[in-house]
Amino acid sequence: MPRSPSVNSHPSRGVASSLFSSPAPISPVRCQHHAAPNPKCLGCRMAMGGQADSYMASDDFSVQQCYYSDKPPVNLPVAEEFAPLSPTSENSDLTSPIPGESDEESYLLRMRYAMQEMDAQIEFVVGNRFLDLGCCPGGFSTYVLSKLPSILGDGVSLPVELGGHSLAVPQALRSRFTVHWGDITQFNHANEHGGFDKRYQLVPFPIPPNTYDLVIADGHRPPFILRQIGREHRCARDLLLISQLLAAIRAVKVGGSILIKLSLSLANETLDGFMHRIIVALSGLSSHVPLVALKPKSIYATAGSFYVLVRGVEAVPRRGLELKLETLWINLLEGGMINNKTMNRLVSAGETKSSKEWLAGLLAPIQDVRQGAKEARGQ
Repeated sequence: MPRSPSVNSHPSRGVASSLFSSPAPISPVRCQHHAAPNPKCLGCRMAMGGQADSYMASDDFSVQQCYYSDKPPVNLPVAEEFAPLSPTSENSDLTSPIPGESDEESYLLRMRYAMQEMDAQIEFVVGNRFLDLGCCPGGFSTYVLSKLPSILGDGVSLPVELGGHSLAVPQALRSRFTVHWGDITQFNHANEHGGFDKRYQLVPFPIPPNTYDLVIADGHRPPFILRQIGREHRCARDLLLISQLLAAIRAVKVGGSILIKLSLSLANETLDGFMHRIIVALSGLSSHVPLVALKPKSIYATAGSFYVLVRGVEAVPRRGLELKLETLWINLLEGGMINNKTMNRLVSAGETKSSKEWLAGLLAPIQDVRQGAKEARGQ
């Protein structure tokens, strides 16, 4: 994966923090469809300096409508199963399924509503500061910034020049949001081991530790990168996940929350695979608030992806997991693989076995959402 550019330590709010700077989207023109401002129309709202919450959804988030700019309202069915929309996506024809809307804006709005759906199930979007890892185009951040008018946010995202998404967070919200551009796998996460930054040309991670009330980790490998190398490197997916985990548990403050995306598609049926051990490890971060698994119905409903929410992070278990993950991260960086030996260093086979009943109960609602969505689509 290409090396990331140098990153400033912490610039002023609303300023990109590297030599790479993704272009800002063109601001919507004043709505021509409505003679008088329509509060359900994104064009009207943006012209008045409002929020980009153009999706209207049913109570269960299964039916959505979008009102945008100078186009008439259009019905939008439940989001189909597709790779994240982006001008660099293999499935993209540079057009959005919503008239008048850019590709990135369409993806932003879908993800914004997915975050609202999860927050409606169990309210966790609270606090004064948040961090969004893999933030662009900015759907999750847009929801957080819109819900909490005084919150400040930081994001880390792969630059467009390296295959990442551009930033589509509404201009009215950007004064409270700073993006740090770079490949999260190419920052130095080996704080306890000297020399790795020079050996692998890593740059310092620009995010302060023990700072954020909420950390979101939802990064993915862009199709642009996969086309460049022909196939995904054997460790790339695991390195991305561990990099995000390390960054998240260091950045969250004691008592804060972490929301991270995992995948059942990569989990085995015996409930003792790498994804299951990650869940068990995360469950140990808090002794008094149970871990929660969430899956939106409004997007990727049939996919194996889901989110794990950790609340009330405690200092001692956080430090223990940090050291284990750092060792695992170094192993992956040096070309190692995830196997039984490395998994046992994270969570032992015995501990995983004793957690099988709990894991099955935790993941059952996720499977129910997937199965219901598949049946609704006749799959």
